[in-house]
Amino acid sequence: SGNVWGATDNGLFCLNVSGVYSRFTVTEGLKGEVVSIYAGKEGFYVGTLQGLFYRTALGFVSVNHIRQACWNIVPFAAGKLLAATSEGVFVVKENTVEQLTAEQAFSVHIDQKDGFYIGELDGVYYYSANGKKNQIDSIGYVNDFFEDNGGELWASTMYGEVYRWENTNKRFVLQKTDENLSDETKKDYKKLFKMDGQIYLLNR
Repeated sequence: SGNVWGATDNGLFCLNVSGVYSRFTVTEGLKGEVVSIYAGKEGFYVGTLQGLFYRTALGFVSVNHIRQACWNIVPFAAGKLLAATSEGVFVVKENTVEQLTAEQAFSVHIDQKDGFYIGELDGVYYYSANGKKNQIDSIGYVNDFFEDNGGELWASTMYGEVYRWENTNKRFVLQKTDENLSDETKKDYKKLFKMDGQIYLLNR
């Protein structure tokens, strides 16, 4: 299989020299199906259906108090992260956490005013820098937010719906994404992604 085996004074070792990838499992401390990943100056974090984990030299360590699904991880301020979980939004710094909200959150997006948007079951909320949380729209299950080069905010839901924030009317407006598409493609799941400041629509 391309492995190298060796005998030492303290037992046997095996080197998988043919593989180019490392694999992290429960053995390395990572539990549950992976649903989000963050790698940055704050560290390497992985969100799973069983909580939030951060990588150390010895493997992965569970972040205290986050034991449910962690859907989204984004950088916040001063070496901190925001984590959207099934138990609410948390501020995370290494293995310390502070819970900001208690309702299930699928996504978060930081704005330029040190506040952030939250995608929850029953709508989109805005959490201001002074700690106040208000519902700004009733669209539920938003699992992605994107901001384009012009500063416009876009959102997509778990069901493939795409919305754009209208500053004039202060609400998200459903975008017509199926013009010039076949009937089969219209039914297809759609997902937003951002590249070089532009917003793109992806389907199969």
